[in-house]
Amino acid sequence: MHLEFCRSPEKLGPEVSNEKMDEYLCLTDLLDQDLTAWEYFQTLPPAIQTTLRREDGASSFRELQARANRLRAGEVPEPERDGFR
Repeated sequence: MHLEFCRSPEKLGPEVSNEKMDEYLCLTDLLDQDLTAWEYFQTLPPAIQTTLRREDGASSFRELQARANRLRAGEVPEPERDGFR
């Protein structure tokens, strides 16, 4: 893939098994490599997607879900409420 540089360096060593990696360095890599995360992300409202992309901190599917749930609960202002788009 075009974003191989995002992958966490410790995950690239020979000790990596054939199991699916579940932690990534950045949201872009997570969405690029994990189909379930990408499909879930596509179901989110555009404002939440924008905020998650701006934060770029979700490194696993579980963390992506938790951050999206916090945004839905209003814990973090959505972009249009702050005047961002």
